[in-house]
Amino acid sequence: MRFSHRHRARSRTTRSIDTRHRRLHHGPNLLSMPRASIREKPEQLTLDSMRYRTGRGGPRHGAGRPRGIRPRVMHRQREGIVARLPVHVTIRLRRGIPTLRQPRFVRRFRSSLSEACVRHGFRVVHYSIQRDHVHLLIEAHSNHSIACGMKSVGARIGKLANRLFQRSGKVLDGRYHLRPLCTPLEIHRALRYVLLNHRHHAARRCKSKRLIDRLHAQPDPASSGRWFDGWRATTAAPNAADVREVAPARTWLMRTGWRRHGLIDPAELPQIAALFSTPC
Repeated sequence: MRFSHRHRARSRTTRSIDTRHRRLHHGPNLLSMPRASIREKPEQLTLDSMRYRTGRGGPRHGAGRPRGIRPRVMHRQREGIVARLPVHVTIRLRRGIPTLRQPRFVRRFRSSLSEACVRHGFRVVHYSIQRDHVHLLIEAHSNHSIACGMKSVGARIGKLANRLFQRSGKVLDGRYHLRPLCTPLEIHRALRYVLLNHRHHAARRCKSKRLIDRLHAQPDPASSGRWFDGWRATTAAPNAADVREVAPARTWLMRTGWRRHGLIDPAELPQIAALFSTPC
């Protein structure tokens, strides 16, 4: 029995060796090849790595619906307001509304703004009315004060436009744009841009310097230029019976600081639209 068992074991071993030799001659030797390495466990991505990764699909820079020609201000938390820094605010109107530079709208807007130019920590220092938007230079103590003040100004513009133009519905096109002014040079450029904004838009429409030069070198009647005391040339004084619709400036930048860069010429054509990221 022992002999037969050994004989069977030797025969099995011989057969297995023959089979291995056949595999070497007729194909790859799978037994001699190294085993495949075990796959590593996939790493769990964090929300930040998933949100800011680049590639095809998923959240990335520039993804989503295109913002269009007139993009609105996104609903994000605004930066904190510093009381000593004035701000440049732009309110834009929806399409289809008649121009706001009509004399009847300007007269009623002046009387309405005189009641809301000074509120709790909110002061409207200068303004400019254009066809479909309004520029404001504002002094505010905090985010709460400018939020309450802008709600009042926006509501007055909307109600006045609906009443005069005999329409109903929304008037303002999204949120207002806000930009803080931190240096005397920025204040000087903002004053020149806001008070001479009618010349800026006339240049964009006409594209002719001769037509722009024909404009009278006088303050825009649809702005607070008649109350501005920083003109380089002599301008017509407002009537004694007129009520001041803007508040006098209190911050150093708006009162004195901007004068370091010289007075403003009413015949100047502002070419600084690229310096202000305003949707106008």
